[in-house]
Amino acid sequence: MKMTRIFVAVCTVLCAICAGAQAEEHRPTIEVSATGYVEVIPDRVSVSVGVRSKADTTIAAQTQVNEAMNATLESVRELDIDGLNIETTGLRLSPIYSRIKDREPELLGYAASRNVRIEIGDLSRVGEVIDAAILGGINDFDGVMFSIADPESHELEALRSATLNAKARAETIAGAMNMRLGGVVTARDSNDWSGGGRSPFADMEADTHIEPSPIDIEAEVTIIWELLD
Repeated sequence: MKMTRIFVAVCTVLCAICAGAQAEEHRPTIEVSATGYVEVIPDRVSVSVGVRSKADTTIAAQTQVNEAMNATLESVRELDIDGLNIETTGLRLSPIYSRIKDREPELLGYAASRNVRIEIGDLSRVGEVIDAAILGGINDFDGVMFSIADPESHELEALRSATLNAKARAETIAGAMNMRLGGVVTARDSNDWSGGGRSPFADMEADTHIEPSPIDIEAEVTIIWELLD
């Protein structure tokens, strides 16, 4: 009889420990997603331009492209803009064939192209860059793109805003259920950019004016908290 009582007591203690562990394991949680936004004025601008040409020979086609692009870049450099950066983004040379049904393709000539991206930090002078490029001889304009030189601090600001928004929502929901937030179980984030004022191709005359639009930096967080009574 005494052994039976000890066995029952031990079983009762073990069951209580197991029940407590299960309760701890299945503690209720709440998952909330929220976003934060930061509007930033861009401080860099890039202009993408190019030259295309056709000729009877590869040398003639490439020479025409090089001459026009060199004149364009010289015209831009004469503006003497601080922080000017020029990068070649494309260089192409290909044959041109006739396309006539039921006939063998005939070589008509060659097409050459060269594209560059011109980047500056003085946004007020982007119009001058465009005008200089046009006067220099470009015949391919691929738009204007505004950007931020150092986006990291703005991304962190948006992330902080998103986190505070998520916590405020979670506290509101928990309070409505007469509960409170416990520790964070998991948290994940993502960010995105939008805006920046890309300008499409258009027939432009001298004295071009381009106004930058703000860039929206968005951060999104999803956080799971424990819920406490």
